[in-house]
Amino acid sequence: MGVLNVGQRIEEQAEFEKIYKNAWADNANACAVQYAGTGALKTDFTRTGKRTRLGLLMDGWNSMIRYYKNNFSDGFRQDSIDLFLGNFAVDESDGPTPLRVQKDWKFLTLPIVMLVAFSMCIVCLLMAGKFLSLISSESIQL
Repeated sequence: MGVLNVGQRIEEQAEFEKIYKNAWADNANACAVQYAGTGALKTDFTRTGKRTRLGLLMDGWNSMIRYYKNNFSDGFRQDSIDLFLGNFAVDESDGPTPLRVQKDWKFLTLPIVMLVAFSMCIVCLLMAGKFLSLISSESIQL
């Protein structure tokens, strides 16, 4: 990829290593916020290679927030992830769900009308070419 010359080691590229580690930690934070609702844990180690006291405090804070959200306020997030992954199980005893509601004839009318109209449009376009060629050949004969 042209990042290093032949014989060069990654440890010699301090600025590249810093940028790479920060990008890695930022990506971890984005994924963790999306899934767990807080930033990733141990990003201080990812960024610097050392555990810091501030990093430990932030990890404790994020863990407490995750515990609260997971147990008291964030069930919809897990439900949406389960639905997206296909793991959501519909409980039939809860009554009708939007996933299994039977549709009557009114819901099928518009798609059928649109399909017929589209088909007729295609037929007219195909027939117009034949009709125009027929007219032009008759005008030549006159």
